[in-house]
Amino acid sequence: MTIRPATAADREAVVAMAIRYYNTTPYARLLLVDRPRAEAGFDQVLAGGVVLVAESSEPKMLVGFHALLVGEHVLSRDRYAATLAQWVEPRFRTGVLATALLRAAEEWTRRDGGVFVTVAAPAAMPALARFYGACGYVGIETLLMKRVA
Repeated sequence: MTIRPATAADREAVVAMAIRYYNTTPYARLLLVDRPRAEAGFDQVLAGGVVLVAESSEPKMLVGFHALLVGEHVLSRDRYAATLAQWVEPRFRTGVLATALLRAAEEWTRRDGGVFVTVAAPAAMPALARFYGACGYVGIETLLMKRVA
């Protein structure tokens, strides 16, 4: 398995995985994520961050991704990377690949001058919060969303 930054050639595969991600999470009730929006999102992330992809060797295909946008914290002025989404195709979910993608995101952030990474775990997915906690992430706040339009 290889983890590397995505290129424009990876767009179609990452967009398909991103749509599967949003459609299988609680975000599906609040966010409309269709192909044009996901394509625009991919381009936006590549312009202001990175999409790391996991590529299997046999068969050669993308099986996961971790999308990060880079920013500067408004109070501390620290450079950081905010995780937008992480996805591993179900048949490749052994626990190892998700951890490898997360560690690659941390390393990419360090090399880019960032000092922390943020992740989110939907309340309806407590196992994901436990996974992030086991990887050293600390719960800081609860994010609530409401669609108003």
